[in-house]
Amino acid sequence: MSSTVIPACSPKTAFWLKRLHSVTGLLPLGGFILEHLYSNSAILRGPEAYAEVITGLWKVPYIALLEVGMIFLPLAFHLVVGLYLWYQSKRNYPQYREERNLFFVLQRWTGVYLALFVVVHLMETRFAGIKQAAGFFPHMKKEMSEPLNFIFYLGGMGAISFHFANGIWLGLVRWGVLIGPKAQRLAGRACAGFGIVFFLAWVNVLCGLLGHGIQFGLGGD
Repeated sequence: MSSTVIPACSPKTAFWLKRLHSVTGLLPLGGFILEHLYSNSAILRGPEAYAEVITGLWKVPYIALLEVGMIFLPLAFHLVVGLYLWYQSKRNYPQYREERNLFFVLQRWTGVYLALFVVVHLMETRFAGIKQAAGFFPHMKKEMSEPLNFIFYLGGMGAISFHFANGIWLGLVRWGVLIGPKAQRLAGRACAGFGIVFFLAWVNVLCGLLGHGIQFGLGGD
């Protein structure tokens, strides 16, 4: 597996910088990603249900402070530190074509893709000038009706699914939870399974905007 060196930092600083990078990805950002999937799954029940969920989120006390403290600041830290670690890393792929080395490269490139994706997604949602909760469903339906936009979002869902699932494995290893090849191998399979299910769930949400999603027992009015 590729090693990461940070010449500008002391070993102790590098140690904690990597772990803080891992924590921000797993806890505040990981929790937000799961909540975001849960909230957006209301799309499968139709425009009214989705608008109701958005309205409920808007009514959360101190929502702006929560977004800044629990989403935007951790995201900025995770992105900046991740890019810095990538820049300082030892690039030994494709000289050593091992599975974990390949995952190391994919983790970095999916992170770069997600940085672009987050900017575009915020421009199309948060900063699109939509004032009413009921306006989000038709707006996103129109966006997903464009083939290039749909492919771009599909790529974003694939990137976030791999980055999150592989990040869980990396975090467990980095924090010493997974010790030994067998435990790491079994956890790798579990994370891969989670990533696949997570990706399919997001694809189902995207298809739901176009009227082709599957509710899986969510029920309806």
